[in-house]
Amino acid sequence: MIHLGILLTHLKQEEELVLSIAKKAADYDIHVFRFSPFHMVEENQIYGEQWINNCWVKVKINRLDFIYDRCFYPTQTFYEKYATRVLSFKKKVPFIGYGLPNKWVVYKALQKNASIIPYLPSTYLVEDWDIMKNTITKERSVIIKPIAGAQGKGIIILTKKDDRYFLKTTEQPSSLQTMSEEEGRKLCLDLKNQFIFQPLLPLIRNGSPLDLRIYLHKNKDGQWVEAAKAFRKGVQNHFVANLSQGATIVPFQNMKTMWSKENWQHLNAALANIIKTVPLQLESYFLPLFDLGIDVGIDHNGKAWILEVNSKPGRKILFRDLERKESYISTLLSYIQYLSHSNEFVQHKE
Repeated sequence: MIHLGILLTHLKQEEELVLSIAKKAADYDIHVFRFSPFHMVEENQIYGEQWINNCWVKVKINRLDFIYDRCFYPTQTFYEKYATRVLSFKKKVPFIGYGLPNKWVVYKALQKNASIIPYLPSTYLVEDWDIMKNTITKERSVIIKPIAGAQGKGIIILTKKDDRYFLKTTEQPSSLQTMSEEEGRKLCLDLKNQFIFQPLLPLIRNGSPLDLRIYLHKNKDGQWVEAAKAFRKGVQNHFVANLSQGATIVPFQNMKTMWSKENWQHLNAALANIIKTVPLQLESYFLPLFDLGIDVGIDHNGKAWILEVNSKPGRKILFRDLERKESYISTLLSYIQYLSHSNEFVQHKE
C-alpha cells in the first residue's frame, strides 16, 4: 500500500480533482491524505484528512511515501512563514515533482542548451537603470516581470517615445503613467534582483494579446508527453493572455490561418523541438518534475518565443473535457506506482 499526501494551500483547494484522485487511487493500491503546510505539524505527525470509506476523515499520520505538491502561497509573508516547513518535508519524503526555482534561474538553465537559445528572448535581471535605459532606447519597449510572480500579476510595460518614458501595469493596463529618469532609477532600486526584463515582443493580434500554453506531464513509464496545447486570447488592450485575467481558450488548430502555411510548418517544428528539449534540460539542472506548462509567444512572422515555464501550471486547458481529466488522474496514479519501484527518483542532484 502506497501512502500519498496531496499538499494544498487549504483543504478545499482543487476539491473536485482531489476527490477524483482519492476515489480512483484505491484501484492502484494507494491511500490518499490531503493536508496543508499551514496546519500544525507535531514532531513527525501531520494533521489533515484521509479518504476512508468514501469520506474525508480528520486524522494525524506519521507516514507518507510520496507528496504531490499543489500548494500556492497567497503572499510573500505566507511563503516565508511556511516554506521551511515544506522544505523539511522534501528532505524526508519524495515529491511528485519538486517544482522549479524562479524565472531568472530557470532562464539561465535553459540558456545553457544551444538548441533552446533561439527560442529565448534576451533577458536581464533588474539591477541598474542605465542597462535598462539602453535596452529601452534600442527596443523602444521592455516588459518587466517578477521573478517569482504568477498569473500575469505585477508585470510592467516601460516604453520610450520622444525622449519620454511611459509606464503601465497589468493591474491598470489602460492607465499610462509618465516617468522621469530619476523615477526610473528609483524603480530599478525598488525592483532590484526581484524582477527580470525583456524586449517587448510583438504578440498582439487584432488588439488582443495571444500566446500558446503547452501542457506536458510524465506518463506511467516516466517519459515526458504532450497532454494538451491551446492558444490563450487575452482581453482587448491588455498585454498578457492569462486565463486568470480574463483570457479565453482557443483550440490550437483554430489559429492556423493567422500565419502563412510555411510559417505554420516552421512553428510546429519549433514547438516539437521545445517540447523535446525543455523538460530534459530542466531536469538536468533541477530535481525531478511531473507537470510543466510552457507558455510560448508567437510573433507576426510565426517565430516561437518561450515566455515562461511553470512547474505548477493551471489545468483549465488540460481539463476541457472529462476524458482528459480522467486520463490525467490515471497517469498520475500510474506514475506514482512507477516511482515506488524507481531508485533514480530519490537521488537528489547537488
